[in-house]
Amino acid sequence: MKRERAEQFNREVEAYRRVLLFLAKQRDWKSFQDWAKSLFDYVESVEAGERERRFFGIFSSVLAALALTVVVVFGIEPAFLGDWMGLRNALIMGALGGSGFELVFYYDFRVYVKVRMAHYQERRIAFIRGLEGDFREYLTIAEQQGV
Repeated sequence: MKRERAEQFNREVEAYRRVLLFLAKQRDWKSFQDWAKSLFDYVESVEAGERERRFFGIFSSVLAALALTVVVVFGIEPAFLGDWMGLRNALIMGALGGSGFELVFYYDFRVYVKVRMAHYQERRIAFIRGLEGDFREYLTIAEQQGV
């Protein structure tokens, strides 16, 4: 994640934390849950964007290398290679293997995203419950200490 995006993300999360703390102190748990849902959605969108940016950065560079290999392999005259024809065949096999890997890599990423989105609501509910539990515990400790 770029430094400026990370700093903006930290500022946004800190703003959410302050609002959630205020709502917890007011014992407004309905509004707390609404803000916690919003926080979860924000964090998920940032995480998904960063995950896709990194994935496609790697995917694109490997795909470009494979395309370059194909261009080089098919651009070489067979008569020019002579005894080096085995090198051309090895490059072709390597490009085919790399293409197969890229295809599986891309498919695996798409399946990962689908599974992650299929369980979105469950993760959201668990996040909200955990966050609410943490803030309730914090308030209980703060009350016991007289803060």
